[in-house]
Amino acid sequence: MSTSNRMDTILRYKCRQGGNFTETLNKCTFDIPQGTYDFSKSFVELVVRYDGETYTSANQTGCVANFAVSSRAGLGYSWDPASYCRRVRLRSQNHGSLEDIDRVDVLRNALNTYHEDVTGLNAHLYNKPSQVAGQNSSYTPFREFNFTGDQKARRKTERIIIKLSDLIELGKEPLMPFTPTALGRGTLDLDLELANIPAIATPGNIIGPIGSLFAQAALGSQTLTSPATTTAIGLTRMVFPAVNNNGREYSKFYVGQAVTVAIVTDSGAGGLIAGAGANVIKSITMGSNLADFDGGVANNFMIVEFEHGLNAVALASAATWKISMTPTLCATVPVAIYEEAQLVLHQINRPVGQIGQLSYMTFTTELHSTEGTSLLRNFVVEPNAVNIFVANSQSAAQHPISTAGNLHDYRLAVNGTPIINRTVQIGNVGFNAGNATFPGYVNNLHWELLSQAFLNGNIKLDSLLESTLRENTQASASQILPFSAATTPTRQLLIGTPLPMTNSMKLFQIELNRETTGGAIGDLQLFKQILRVIPL
Repeated sequence: MSTSNRMDTILRYKCRQGGNFTETLNKCTFDIPQGTYDFSKSFVELVVRYDGETYTSANQTGCVANFAVSSRAGLGYSWDPASYCRRVRLRSQNHGSLEDIDRVDVLRNALNTYHEDVTGLNAHLYNKPSQVAGQNSSYTPFREFNFTGDQKARRKTERIIIKLSDLIELGKEPLMPFTPTALGRGTLDLDLELANIPAIATPGNIIGPIGSLFAQAALGSQTLTSPATTTAIGLTRMVFPAVNNNGREYSKFYVGQAVTVAIVTDSGAGGLIAGAGANVIKSITMGSNLADFDGGVANNFMIVEFEHGLNAVALASAATWKISMTPTLCATVPVAIYEEAQLVLHQINRPVGQIGQLSYMTFTTELHSTEGTSLLRNFVVEPNAVNIFVANSQSAAQHPISTAGNLHDYRLAVNGTPIINRTVQIGNVGFNAGNATFPGYVNNLHWELLSQAFLNGNIKLDSLLESTLRENTQASASQILPFSAATTPTRQLLIGTPLPMTNSMKLFQIELNRETTGGAIGDLQLFKQILRVIPL
């Protein structure tokens, strides 16, 4: 399929493998036909839907759950869309391999930690599949909710956009000549890592009355008074006051939501509500200054109509009582279905001049694992490597973020010459010194080396907080906090340093030491940033 825009064309190509994709059926191969493309405007699309939630009560059959698409291992982080990919390879007919980056999910999440400050992270939260409660998100893009009216919530099939610039360095190029005389035809191979961004694993963590920062607490109705005689009262609607007396924006109830209703007070001789329990919100009406509703005046109120009517039976004369309403957690969580993968290419049809060469930065990856609490090892590095970055994402922890863990210090050298003539200590220093639970982790030498590497590699650097958005239990929105804050004890750490370009292979030496109470160093990912020049 293609659409034209002036002299450019937008092309969509399905991968060779058909859906549905799974954690084991995870290979995607896209053919890139001959042509000239703007990779900076091109992307991969994953067609994803979440389905299969169930409720215990038959009254709630078909209800749509609000749920969190969380980070792997339930850490509550908001991760980059590149987390869907473990490895990416770009090849051309005439020049072979152009890029091959293993653990690209770790690389992009690690670099993005330093790319944006608080404002930027919140501003771009809306387009991430893994979200936290914030100004521009409602936990998941896979549901459409209506908070007023009578249109029920519905499931959505979402197209997750993964920009080529988030996968490969050539994805930043505005002119990629896959022409017969230049690169020839191309292929883009992806190894998907679909387990990185799952629905929350346990029903108890679905957005509900407890357990989440902006979870919906129980709402109590206006206090009602029964008639003077003992008789039945038929209820289809109830009035609920505003949460925090500040309008509907603090209420998470939506039309079509599964809820549990119950009587919460009865000052008379007793009373029961027939049909209370599992119910569904049929409609929600908002207003203000509702006069004389059962003897009271409500400001910033919401009227909730239930799908299954409530009947107050045999209430005592002049008894006062009210209804409570709480979200019902679903019995089984929705499951992600990855229906399709497409490559969307921005083709340039206008004449372009001859391109003499393709000069670009890319990354190669070397993986290493150790069970020791210290490491002293030499790694062979390409002559054209200008930077090296060391990440520490643990496969046992099942997440694509590089954490400091209990790392205490490191030293770096090239061909036996120290890059810096001292140990770089990053554990148990700074303003929380000696605190084993939340150490300070502050060292300007570490940040100086890292800043030099970012500058040397032309990589954006806007933040040194070494933390990112995540859910926390503080009385505020999702937030980015310094790694030293007790609410965010997990530091996201990347070790980096510039390297001299050489005429031959060079030895990069790294020494790592854990805290005395720390465990094994575990898994390391070395990302070597290299300069490539391809004559065309």
